[in-house]
Amino acid sequence: MNYIVEFEGTLADADGCFEKVFSEAFSQFGMPFEKERLKDYVSLPLDRLFSEYYTGCTCRFRDFMTMYIGLFDSHFGLITPMEENLSRVRELIRSGANVSVISGCYEMYVRRFLEKHGLSVQSVVSTDRTNGGIPDGTMLSMCLSDLHSEPGETILISSDPRLKSIASEMGIRTD
Repeated sequence: MNYIVEFEGTLADADGCFEKVFSEAFSQFGMPFEKERLKDYVSLPLDRLFSEYYTGCTCRFRDFMTMYIGLFDSHFGLITPMEENLSRVRELIRSGANVSVISGCYEMYVRRFLEKHGLSVQSVVSTDRTNGGIPDGTMLSMCLSDLHSEPGETILISSDPRLKSIASEMGIRTD
């Protein structure tokens, strides 16, 4: 069996990290930060986020990106593991299951977190690999491709009802 696992809210609680990163980056660029919109910020690729919320010249995106990466490095330790789900995925991998992870974090951070917690997965599909956001059927399709799997052979493990709905519409079973 093949599994697609959502990173944020399933394997890790990254809200504290994202809140610090986005609030500080937005502040530096004079962009209004609204905590209640955090999930929206995380769900968008950074270039789309920047062009949507920054009113100045989009030529400053490179500066925003550099700041974002620096802030994420600084606040990476705020990502809290969800041990029960990590153990479950560890067991799936030990039993021979193929696992792909989707995330709003950049792939390098997801891989760093997984490595720190002893997990090695087939692929990580994050917003830096696609122009879509989370939830987005594009990311799920990329996972299916990476896993060489069909929707009916795959189970999504996620806490996000929107992502579960999209997966169900695609024929991916949800847990």
